[in-house]
Amino acid sequence: MNSVYIKAMLDCFKHLDKLADALDKKAMDIALKSSGFDGNFRPATHYVRAITDLTNQKIDLINIKVIILDMINRLPYRYRLAARYRYIDNLKIREIAQKLNASSRSVFRLLEKVPAFCQEYLEKNGLDDQWFIENFANKKWMSKYLKNMEDKPIDKKQKAEQEKPVIRNYSQNFVYIVQR
Repeated sequence: MNSVYIKAMLDCFKHLDKLADALDKKAMDIALKSSGFDGNFRPATHYVRAITDLTNQKIDLINIKVIILDMINRLPYRYRLAARYRYIDNLKIREIAQKLNASSRSVFRLLEKVPAFCQEYLEKNGLDDQWFIENFANKKWMSKYLKNMEDKPIDKKQKAEQEKPVIRNYSQNFVYIVQR
């Protein structure tokens, strides 16, 4: 799975409960409006459909929350602690370093490797880019995180990969692109 998707999933975890609460409030508002006190008389199917849609959205939130928690719980011990402190408890790097009795740099290194472990977990469970795109990428709340991930500067390894010279070999009317 794309590491951007994994990082977005981990980053959004801290907001999932707030989103679920907002969905509950919307469902309650719709239920109250169904009584007709606001002067709008609509068929009951309208309200049932709206509440069902909100319930399905909440189920999606619960599903991704369970996946993220299980994914973090399957990490090796120090990575699990670092990920838990960062993504679930929402602690700052300095605070995590104090709890782990490590340097801030060590915490960064631990957190840098978390997406690779998460990718293994997701692949073992058959969850790939297509699954993520179909279920979460088009959601408003997730697209915000995806956009933020795309706007972040890329790391040195990715930059070096992008800056490799490209040599084009035109032979037999085919174009071969070779990276060195």
